[in-house]
Parts: sequence; C-alpha cells; structure tokens
Amino acid sequence: MKKMCKELRLRGGFVAEFFELESPIRQVRDQGGGVHGNAIFSKFDMDFRVVDHKHHPFDWEKDGDALREPRIGRRYSLAAQVKHDGLPPMLCYCVHLEVFCGIMGRVSAFSDILKDSRENWTTTPHQMIFGDLNTMAHSIARLSPKYARDRYRFLSLGTQESQWWSDNVFGWRDTDGPLNLKLYFYGYDWLYQFYKWSCQLVYGKIINPIWPCFSGFPQEVLRDARNPGFTDCWPSNMTTLTNYSGFFKARLDWTLTSSSFDVLEKEIGNTDYAASDHAYLMVHIRPKQTG
Repeated sequence: MKKMCKELRLRGGFVAEFFELESPIRQVRDQGGGVHGNAIFSKFDMDFRVVDHKHHPFDWEKDGDALREPRIGRRYSLAAQVKHDGLPPMLCYCVHLEVFCGIMGRVSAFSDILKDSRENWTTTPHQMIFGDLNTMAHSIARLSPKYARDRYRFLSLGTQESQWWSDNVFGWRDTDGPLNLKLYFYGYDWLYQFYKWSCQLVYGKIINPIWPCFSGFPQEVLRDARNPGFTDCWPSNMTTLTNYSGFFKARLDWTLTSSSFDVLEKEIGNTDYAASDHAYLMVHIRPKQTG
C-alpha cells in the first residue's frame, strides 16, 4: 500500500477483508497467499475508519471450503473523511458486497452503509459511495446454487438486480417513511400501491403495516435500507461485467453521489475486459456552489 501511494503520489487507506489461504482444494488460478480488501486514494488529507458490518450473508471461515476458496476474515467497508481547505468536508465509502448470497443478503449488508451515512448526513452532506455491489442475481445466475441463494431468485423475475435495487432500495427515500415499504412488499410496486391506496381510503394517510413482514427483510433492514439522498450517476441497467461470450451481463459497479455534488463528466472504460473482468467507472464531480 505504501509503495502504491508513493508511486501514485497520493494518500491512501486500506482495510483487509480476507487473507486467502493456500490449499490443495483450490484451483491453480485461485491459489491463496495474499490479502484483499477495500482502498481509497486521494491527493487530499483523509481520516479513515472501518464500517464493521452487522449483516454477513456468508461465513467464509466456516463455509469457504465448500467453494474451494478457504480464507480468513469477513466483509468490511472503508470510510474516509476527505479534508481540504476551501472545500466542504466529504465522506467517501468504498464497498464490496458479497457475491455468494442473493438480494436479501446484499441489501441487508448495504443497509449498514446507509445507516452509517444517515448518521453523518447532517454534519457531512457531501457523500459518495463507490464500489462493487455484486448485483448479479438475474438471468442465468438465477439457476445457480451459488449466486442466487434466496427467494428473490424468483420474486425478482423479469428485472435485473441492479434495476431492482434502483426501484426498491434507492427508490425509497428517507422522506417516504421510516420503513422501506417497497422492501416490505417484496419489491412489487403494485402491491405497495394497493396498500398505499387502502391506507389513504381508510386512514387518510399511510401507516406502517401491523402484521409481520414475510418478504424476508428484518425490521432493522426495513428501517436502515432507505436512501438518505444518493443519486446514481449511471443508468440502472448498464453493463460492467460480461461472461459466457456475452450471454450473461450485469451491472456490478456503482458510483453514488449525494445531491450536494454536480456531476461534470463520466467515463466508462476497459469495456473489452482486457485489464480486468470489470469495466471501470469514472466520474468527475464538484461540490455545488452555495450562496
């Protein structure tokens, strides 16, 4: 990490999520011996902290052998408070969600980030979330026992996971209510709209349901998985990963900014996937002028 910062002439921070173990059960290309995690670089000063997730949909230390990827550790996200004279303080998150679970596990883990963001929104409204959210439980991945491990492999039929997130996670703002009712109603907008119409008819306002939630999301996730004010810089159904000769495509990578920024330019690269199995996303943003 120090060498990278020196070569790039940047400041940086890194949180290690996993130490990959060498093992005869691994494929040759997946042999271990290293670490991987999340990093943030900047030419400005930063204060780093780790977001320790409450929700972990996959236990790597217990079940990693079943995937032929033994490792030690768990998912963490990295947060950095970026400081520079003349600019407002900025809070940046680097996130890498679990791929071997499903929509429920990823949304639950991401709700930890939104909760942390919300707790800092008043003092630091200039916020960014960048990372690999692994939103890929659609298309032929629905048939996989590894990549779509919950009821939403069927309940989200007809929708790419990235679009499902756009509609049901980022589509529910804090101002819409204290619980994400779109998640409560399985991501079915018609069911939510019917409930909303019924509440208006009977009570004259929307109230929280009094019966248990059967969509699979705990109460705390319904509370935390609300959008405090982020905007997606890209189309929901864009492609950042292509596999199986183009038969499977997904949008795994996200750049989300608060409304306190203007997005000036955007660029997507490595679309031939020569340097990585992901395309890269770059956004040029600027804090909005006030006064």
